[in-house]
Amino acid sequence: MRDDFTQKTKLTLQHRVGNCCSNPECRRKTTGPNSDYTKASSIGVACHITAASMNGPRYDSDLFPEDRKSVLNGIWLCESCAKMIDVDVVRYPVELLYGWKHQAEAIAKYEYEGQDVPLELLYSGYNCPYCETFVKEGITFCKGCHADICYGLTPKEKGETAKSWGMVGLGSCMVLFMFVPEFLNGIFGFSIQSFFGNAFFSLGFTAVLSFLLMIFMPEHEHKKRLKENPRFFKARSY
Repeated sequence: MRDDFTQKTKLTLQHRVGNCCSNPECRRKTTGPNSDYTKASSIGVACHITAASMNGPRYDSDLFPEDRKSVLNGIWLCESCAKMIDVDVVRYPVELLYGWKHQAEAIAKYEYEGQDVPLELLYSGYNCPYCETFVKEGITFCKGCHADICYGLTPKEKGETAKSWGMVGLGSCMVLFMFVPEFLNGIFGFSIQSFFGNAFFSLGFTAVLSFLLMIFMPEHEHKKRLKENPRFFKARSY
């Protein structure tokens, strides 16, 4: 048995977000004129955040039927976004949808009251630590104080990382080709020559390994740093 929304609940969800899709990356109006001047077209859907019935997307067995069909468990979306959230529940979990819902209602409240909507409600971004100006994600300088914004590693940091990993490669190979033979000789009485008897191969291997580490590891570190918030520099230092 499905715990469906009443028509009143559907209208409440629609009106609380100003008749717009609650997906912050969509925000399209969900009603408009039909080619028949006596009709209006609608692409809006009142969706359950946790499913209306068992085995549905994000179903929560702990909810009572009254809670499952309440306004609190609903979100207003366009038909496209409604389909999208139900076919990929891992990407669109309950917590994310509640965030969409609250953000959409906050935006609608500003618009309803005739106020400018704060940019941080409309876009993903960051507040400058120097002047508190909101900066949209992807912008490389602050419009308030002209601070530079760096995503990931700076070119200087990439260079230093490359040098560090080059030294790691060099040191590792020195241990492998020079000290390991001596260690094995001293412990087990072997007669292994330094560089395992082939200095040209050892030097070539060292050069190739160090070069590969210098090429790939800075990029790896850069990608890791991109997952963190960008850094703001008051004066360009890279």
